[in-house]
Parts: sequence; C-alpha cells; structure tokens
Amino acid sequence: MSTKVKVIVCLLRNDLRLHDNEVLHWAYKTAEYVLPLYCFDPRHFQGTYHFNFPKTGAHRAKFLLESVADLQNTLKKKGSGLVIRMGKPEEIVPQIIQTVGGDKVSCVCYQQEATNEELDVESGLQKSCGVKVQTFWGHTLYHRDDLPYKVEHLPDVYTQFRKSVESQSRVRKSFTLPDLVRPLGAEGGGAGRKGSSEPTTQKQNRGIDFYFKGGSHHK
Repeated sequence: MSTKVKVIVCLLRNDLRLHDNEVLHWAYKTAEYVLPLYCFDPRHFQGTYHFNFPKTGAHRAKFLLESVADLQNTLKKKGSGLVIRMGKPEEIVPQIIQTVGGDKVSCVCYQQEATNEELDVESGLQKSCGVKVQTFWGHTLYHRDDLPYKVEHLPDVYTQFRKSVESQSRVRKSFTLPDLVRPLGAEGGGAGRKGSSEPTTQKQNRGIDFYFKGGSHHK
C-alpha cells in the first residue's frame, strides 16, 4: 500500500481476540493510525427468519458483552482503544469514515465470514464505505490457501482430508502484537464514544449456571 496511509478502520466481527488476529496485526503494521470498531448489529438480537427463535440468548449476550469489554480494556492498555457502536456495520462504517474524514481513511479491513447473512453484510459494506476494502481469512486451523487442493475439491471422507493436509500442508504461525500499538489518534476521538444504548440480556433461566466468561485468556 502507499506510504501515505493514515487511518485504517478495523471492523471486528466474530473474532474478538487480540492475540493471533491478522486483521489488527496487519493494520497496526500498515497504518499511521488504527481505528478498531465493533458494531452491535441489531439483526443479531432478533429472531431467526423461519422459526423466530432468538439468535442471541441470555448466555450468548453475556459472553459477547464480556468479550467486547475485555478487548476494549486490552487495547487501552496497549495505547489504543475500541470504538463501540449500535447499528448495522454497512451503515456505521460510512458514518465513521465521514466523521474521521474520507481523505484520511485509506482502508477498511475485516475478517471474512462464510455464511449468507454475514456475506450480505460484507457486500453491503463494500458498496457503502467508499474506500478500499482489505479482507483476511482466519476461521480455520489450516488456511484455505494452504490446502493441497481447491476448496471445492475437498474429500468427502474426513480421513482422506486429514492425511492429505497433515502430509502436504502446515499450520501458519500465529500473529502477535507488541506491548504498545499505534493509537486511535486525534482523528479517532470523535468516533470513539459508545452508543447511547447497548443490547440487554434476556433473563437467565433459574437453576442454570454459566461457567464460561467472555474475553481472551491467552497468556
């Protein structure tokens, strides 16, 4: 990319780790300022299309809130921060870019997803953001580009898949961030405030204990 890069907006979605997060790793290596962003998408708190089952129940909402808060605190300790907004990413990201200044934001980056609703968000974002989009793949232990065959030619039997990737592929090294990272910068100040409201969790079922706590626990 050009050496004139100033601000990169990192849209964080389902991967809220700081450790081994290629999106953040690439942005902090590339940009003068990095603006990490998380959007509480209201569609995630509605019912499913066909059966109207809740997409996000009490435990999932609690885990998500804890994960976002943990990432925000961790980024602050490293000298950065996390912008938190309520709304659809394809609407929020252009607003952020306008607030920061379209001439200052060179790129929006995020991790690619694989399912229909998430891909629709990506399509809408690419149409609305008005700047370059950089995407990364990070869902699988073996990167899809490192498979010994094309994805559409995956073996039908798991044993065949396992033997082929173990003998012909490798697991990529993890990405780590330094103790101090590039800040939001003055441009990010106006975009760094939380929305006026956050999703509320549903009442938890009595008698059910939830032992998992959201956040990264990598040492």
